[in-house]
This record gives sequence, C-alpha cells and structure tokens, in this order.
Amino acid sequence: MDIRTSVRRWLPSLFLCSLSVSGFPQAGSLDPSFDPGVGASGTVRLVGVQPDGKIVLGGTFTMFNNTPAGNIVRLLPNGTVDNTFLSGSGFNGVLLDLEVQADGKLLVCGNFTQYDGATLTGKLVRLNADGTRDVDFSPPSFGLISINSVALHADGRIVIGGGMGVPSPLQVGVCQLNPDGSPDPSFTTGSGFNTFVRHVAVLSNGKIFAAGSFSSFAGTPRAGLCMLNIDGSMDAGFDPGTGCDQLPGLVEPAPNGGVYLGGTFSTYQNNAVPRLIRLLADGLPDPLFDIGTGPNTGTPAIRTQPDGRILCAGAFTSFNGTSVGRICRLENSGSLDTSFDAGAGANNAINSVVLQADGSILVAGSFTMFDGQPINTMARLLNCAQQTWYADADGDGLGSPSSPLLSCDQPAGTATNSNDCDDTDLNIGAAQTYYADTDGDGEGDPAAPLTICIPPSGYVQSNTDCDDADPEVYPFALCNDGDPLTYGDEIGEDCICKGRHIQVQVNTFLGGPYNGTDMEATLLQTNVIPLQEPYTALGYTFVTGGGETTTPSALDPAGTFFDVVDWVILEIRHPTIPTEVLASQACLLHRNGVVTDADGIDAPQFVLPTGPYHIALRHRNHLGVMTAAALEVDSITGVTVAFQLPSTPTFGANARRIDGDVACLWPGDVQQDGTIMYTGTGNDRDPILQRIGGTLPTATAFGYYAEDVNLDGAVRYTGSGNDRDPILQVIGGSVPTAVRHDGLP
Repeated sequence: MDIRTSVRRWLPSLFLCSLSVSGFPQAGSLDPSFDPGVGASGTVRLVGVQPDGKIVLGGTFTMFNNTPAGNIVRLLPNGTVDNTFLSGSGFNGVLLDLEVQADGKLLVCGNFTQYDGATLTGKLVRLNADGTRDVDFSPPSFGLISINSVALHADGRIVIGGGMGVPSPLQVGVCQLNPDGSPDPSFTTGSGFNTFVRHVAVLSNGKIFAAGSFSSFAGTPRAGLCMLNIDGSMDAGFDPGTGCDQLPGLVEPAPNGGVYLGGTFSTYQNNAVPRLIRLLADGLPDPLFDIGTGPNTGTPAIRTQPDGRILCAGAFTSFNGTSVGRICRLENSGSLDTSFDAGAGANNAINSVVLQADGSILVAGSFTMFDGQPINTMARLLNCAQQTWYADADGDGLGSPSSPLLSCDQPAGTATNSNDCDDTDLNIGAAQTYYADTDGDGEGDPAAPLTICIPPSGYVQSNTDCDDADPEVYPFALCNDGDPLTYGDEIGEDCICKGRHIQVQVNTFLGGPYNGTDMEATLLQTNVIPLQEPYTALGYTFVTGGGETTTPSALDPAGTFFDVVDWVILEIRHPTIPTEVLASQACLLHRNGVVTDADGIDAPQFVLPTGPYHIALRHRNHLGVMTAAALEVDSITGVTVAFQLPSTPTFGANARRIDGDVACLWPGDVQQDGTIMYTGTGNDRDPILQRIGGTLPTATAFGYYAEDVNLDGAVRYTGSGNDRDPILQVIGGSVPTAVRHDGLP
C-alpha cells in the first residue's frame, strides 16, 4: 500500500478574500489618470509626444489650465502643465504642423513670424527639447509664401511642403533638408509643383507623398497628389488620374507602401468614395479596404497603430451608419473595430490623434466633453480593456487579494490572480482542496473536501478512495474478481474489482495498401469502412467473438499514423492442433501495422487461460498467416507477434511477401478461399471484371469490395492502380497458371 505523506501544520483560522471588479474600462474610454485641468483657452490642433513621454500641444490658445501659453505648451504625462518648458511668449501666429525628432527636439511650421519675442526669418523653426529655440538650426532663405507641413525621415532628414523653394539644388513645393537645416544636395525637384503643397508624408520606403492644390509636377499632370522618389524625382508608377474632387485634409502613410487620404472629398478618379480612402503604391484604391458609407463628414486625423488597425477622428458623428462620438477604430480591412468603444465620445471636433509609447491614445481639438464627462480640448483614452492585477511580493505567480490595481498592461511584480494565501512566503501558495483520509491509505474521501492553504493532519489531495473506512479498498489495490480466467485483478477507478484476460499484441502489414513505409488508409479517407465487422456477412464463423462494432473516432484517431486501414480477424489456435480455432474476434488494423480491438486503442484480449497458442491473422482479400510454433501467453504481458518482420517464423513456406526488411501479407485472395489464382476455375481475376460491370474493362466501381485488392476504395481492371496486375505479380508475374496458397493449416 502506498502511504502518502502530508503537511502536518494546521492554521487555526484562515480568511480568504477576493476582489471582483466588473465593468472594466474598455478601449476608447477616458483614462482617469490623465487630468488637463480646464484645458486650452482656444483650440488644440497639434499633438507631439517626446521620447520622455512629455506631451507638446500646438494650436490657437493663449492659456492652458490658467497658465499663459503662446499657442504652444508642454504637459507632463499626467496632463498637468510642465513649467520647465521654456517657450516664453510662444508663437505670434498659427501653428500648422509639428514633428518630434528622435532626440526630443521639435520642428514647427506655420503662419508666425516670432517665437518668444524673437523675429524668425522663415516659417520653420526648431526648438530644443526644453522649449528654447535651437539656434544651430539654420534653414535656408526660402523663396517663401508658406510652409504648411513637415515630416521626418528615419535618419533625421527633414521634409517640408508648402509654397516655397530653394534655388540650389532646385527644390520647389517640397524641400528636403539635412538635420542642420541646410538643403539636401541629393534631393532636387527641378521645376517641381506648379502651386501649393498642403501635406507631406514620408513613407516607410523613404519615398515622399505630397498632396495640395497643384495640378502638375515638372510639367507632368498630377491632380493634387504626387509621389516622389528619394532623390526628389517624380515616381511615375504612382498615377492619381483625376485625383479627388476636393483637397484632402489629411495624409497618413499606410503599411502597404501607399497612403490614407481623408477629408471632405466625395470622389476619387471620378468614382464615389466616402471621405476616406487607402491608395496603393500605384495610385489605385486598395480593394481590400472597404469602409462602407464611411464618416458622415470630413476626417482630419488618422493614426495607424503598430497592429495595422486605424484610429480615425474628426467632426463625424457616425461611421458606416453606426453612431460614433467623432472617433472610432477600424480594422485593417476598413470595418469598424467593435472592441473600441468611446461611448458618446467628443462633443465637438477632434483635430489630432496620437499614440503614446504605451499605446495610450491622445486626442485634441475643440471639444469640452468626452463621453459625457467635462474635459476641455485635450484627453487621453485607453487603448485596451483594463483588467485588475494583484501585487505578487513573493514572486510565486500568485497575487495578494488585498492589493488590486487597474491597468491595461501587467505592471512589474503583479499577477493576474488573487489566490495567494500569504504573499510574504514563497512556500505558501493558493488554497487547494484536500480530502479526509480516515483510513490512512493515502486516498481521500470525495465526500469530505476542505479548501484551505495548509491542510490539517489526515487530509490528502487525492479524492479517489472507494471506502474511507477500509484501508485495503482504493483504486489500483489488489483484489479478486472471482473469475478464474482473469489475471492481475485490481480495483479500478470506478471502484469495481476486475481483472484482465490474456492479451495478444500483433503487428502486420497488408501487401495491397503497403507504400514502402506504412500502409495507405484510403478506405478511411473515402469513408467506406463499415462500423460493424464485415466477416460474419462474408460467411466466417467466429468462435466467442463476432459482431464487433466501432466508432468514427476509433477509425480516425488523432494523428494520421494511427488511421485505420481495415478490419482483420485475429485467431487463437490450439497449441498442438493448429487447425482448431479456440477464440477469434474482429479487430482494427492501423496504418502503422498495429492491431487493436474495436475501440481502436487497446490490444485485443481473449477469455482463455494462460499457456501456449498459435496466433493467426486473416484479412478479407489477403492470404492469412500463422505463427510457426505455439507461443507462450502469460498473464502479465500476454504475447507480442510481429508478422511484419521477416525474422518472425510463420507456418508454411513463403507465407508472406518479403519487401526488404518488411514482410507483408499476400494480396489478391478475392474469392476468399485461401488461394490466389490468375486463371482457371475459381480464379481471382474474373471477379474484378464482373464487379466493374463485366463488359467495359475501363470502368470503375467505388466502395468497400473484396475485389479492391490494393484497398484504395475503387475496383479497377485496367489502368493505373488497377487490382488485376497485383494478382499476377503475387503468383510470380510470368506463369499465369501458378497458384499462391495461404499459410494457414
């Protein structure tokens, strides 16, 4: 008897508690940890996030949360004004675009002439990360009307778009600058755009996309949309045709090398589009992007997430007929992402949407409410469904129920559960269920559970005791079932004493479906194997067995290596009179050669005493085989017979076909008379022709037939995979009158 040990410590009392939090904020909900106070005194148009997580806002406002701000301000990550940002009096005009460099410096363009009281020579300025002007940034003296847009290459080079240019190298409408502000000599547009560029974007491949009121580039028609190569020349592969009927209000790079365009336009290339479109790199609309009816008004802000989903914001209140609060998220296909729910959303336009490093969403505009809560011009939204985390001080993966924390991502030192009984002791984990073990046999009473961190004496984790008052009665304990023909009697998991009969493990290959490695399971794949054994109907007389049935799951278990090839008959024969069958049953043959009972799992068992027996195997159109000698069948392992090995002695001469190191049963006994003949009375060839109709030799009969020698689910007389040729090959291949006999006495 296996006596298990148990922990003997006892806690006089233990209180377990848990915290249930329902209604976790979803993606799109306001982040309550972000508080901008009373926000901006005007409209916020631009948002940039510096590498340290601080947030720079640009727009038309003179105050932010009652702090003076000249159209620019920086916030700390929690939304409060950062007074260390030294912008002074700020800008004296409108900011049109803002980009954050990798080093935290800010590139700003717009309709201004001064910053912090100092006169600027152009409409482009770079600020240091602390807000002071970067005096080392020296852009050229542009032939200047406006600079409307700025974008950055990954290497720090700067692209600007507007109504400006430089003479050397000649750059018109779009200029590319080195990080110090000097014109990039490798980039020239030649005569460039014939009028203003409103938006520029740098794509992942380094090409530049421009949108504006222009109609040509260097004399080539381009209806307000143009793609430039990395050297400034026009990418002729991108052709917008007639373009949009109105100037797009936004340009955003798309992951496929194309771009998103949004705005108040209603057509593209003279085809109706619903204010938002994704273009491929050749200028054609992406057919995989379908937004239905799209937004009910223009879309001035888009941001593509790293996972390919698209944040879309603006003044619209519905998207493809679904009510949204001026912001929604789209799947890459253009359909609404229903996991994003901003509730009532913003009560006025959203001008900018930006992702923070942690995935949180910053939105800015002219709104004063979001989802019914007062919040002015600036808000942060969650980009996930928050969940509760629990402190895991001892690092055992179990959290303390006394310290819940709401967060999108898992904070360090926390766990997803609150199951720890003692978060200061690594050796004490979650409460578990134990069971009373009154009789001390190591098996607990399932009717006496106790859920506790540390069990008292006399409790175990097993709950399989059949009788907790008798230490001799538990699963797998030895017993006597009263049947003299069973062996190894023991109490089962169902608490019933039972033994097993002699067990016979057999492996064999059938020559018909053998493929050089294992056997083809084509009969299974064509769904023709019957669920009841076929041999009774064929006239075979079983001894003790017969009538076995199986199930589809037994025929087709997990793993193709175990697929069933066909039914076979396993016989136990007298040790000295091998013609006498003492027991037989129908079994399943798997493609790896293993023979199992009709359940498809266990080796066949027979109700016979231990001792020596001949083991024989039959198949409905293969010659049978039998062991040459009687083999001892014991009560522990039974017996194993490997008919697929040439070294296994068998009764008779040439009882199996030898293929190298594999032995197979001879295929072709269509008449099931123990012989294989190609010609003459009772031959096995003619039934094949009869099965397919008897007149047309090229016909085929599909099904479960004895004439199907190769077991492929089809009877064929001629052609590839026919069932006639194997018979001739079995009898020798050259003398058609030869006969092959089986190896059964």
